[in-house]
Amino acid sequence: MKVKRVKKYTTFLTPGIITVTADSFSDVQDVRSLHIECVQFRGFPTPFINQEYLERIDFLDNHFTEFPREFCANISSIKSIRVNYQQITKLSATSFSSIASYLQNLELGHIQLKIIEPNTFSRFRYLKNLRLNGNQLEILRPDMFDNLSFLETLDLGENVIRTIKPETFSALTRLRALFLQSNHLRNLPQKIFSDLLNLEMLYLHGNRFIKDPIDLVTGLLQLTDYSGVVNKTLNVYQ
Repeated sequence: MKVKRVKKYTTFLTPGIITVTADSFSDVQDVRSLHIECVQFRGFPTPFINQEYLERIDFLDNHFTEFPREFCANISSIKSIRVNYQQITKLSATSFSSIASYLQNLELGHIQLKIIEPNTFSRFRYLKNLRLNGNQLEILRPDMFDNLSFLETLDLGENVIRTIKPETFSALTRLRALFLQSNHLRNLPQKIFSDLLNLEMLYLHGNRFIKDPIDLVTGLLQLTDYSGVVNKTLNVYQ
């Protein structure tokens, strides 16, 4: 495996399959960010546990079928984890049980995700950004987003969402951007957005709405960027 290091940014680029041990990355110290692309792994120890400065890990196209929690476990300084283009169809609370609870950014895009069990993300109380775009989610429930009161951005675009249960977003009172575009929505519950008083951006285009749900955003005085049934962005309060 070839390791390319640029100052405190380390990129693992060489495609292939490697066997990981606890000492695999012992010669890579003091990095703040890791990007590991097109590398498949055998074995799941905790190779980054002694990386005390590591703040960000990016995995891209690694053929993961489960969230790589061993790679992300017990890293004291971790703030951002991005796991994109994988084959992870299900997530539960145990998927993240060994990850620092003060994570701020979690991206899980295009991982073929279908199932999110209750309280999967609830340990991440200080999470600011959650991206679940490009997956196969069909139903959104309130217990998916419990305890995420600091969340500012939630991206659920490009799924196959047909149903959003009432009060799904009611705990997300600090939310500023919500992306629900390019799903299969036909209607939405009344007052589904009523608790999002800090919402500035809402994308709903590319769905199957019978009519534009713009009536549901009445009272959201901070909302300046809205797109509804038409496939373009409108500034609703200009």
